[in-house]
Amino acid sequence: MRHDPASGAIVIMLRSLKMHGMAQAVTDLIDRAMGTVAYRSAIGSSTMGDGPRDHGEGSTGL
Repeated sequence: MRHDPASGAIVIMLRSLKMHGMAQAVTDLIDRAMGTVAYRSAIGSSTMGDGPRDHGEGSTGL
């Protein structure tokens, strides 16, 4: 799953400050948020790349 540069910078900063537990917690929150409907709708489906698409009822997706 992709992460945005800002979240990566926060994790790197926390690790450089020897806050490894906090960096792991932030990483877990980012991973959880990346899969939520609210996050996907906030950033727009066009930026998500090659993820699955909803083609409506009865569509095979081919």
